Amino acid sequence: MKKIEIYNRDTNETFAIIETKKIKNIQSDVIKYLHDKNFHLWLQGKVSPTEIDVYWLAYNRNTKQELNLWYREYDKEKELSNVDKDVDLELGE
Repeated sequence: MKKIEIYNRDTNETFAIIETKKIKNIQSDVIKYLHDKNFHLWLQGKVSPTEIDVYWLAYNRNTKQELNLWYREYDKEKELSNVDKDVDLELGE
């Protein structure tokens, strides 16, 4: 299983982590997850030959929550707690 992190584009904080069996075209699983959570999505941002800045404006009708969301492959480094990182630094690893 592949873990996908959905994150808030403005704060870079994790919104959710989902799992998928897909290797390609994972966007459909992300969209399905957000729709299941009652979010309506509008593609936002700009695409240019030198820069891609694309994200979704996600709006939840139930909670009136509005977020700029995108997704990326889950970073295993985030699984380490701050304590683990401090221990690694003390041990020189």
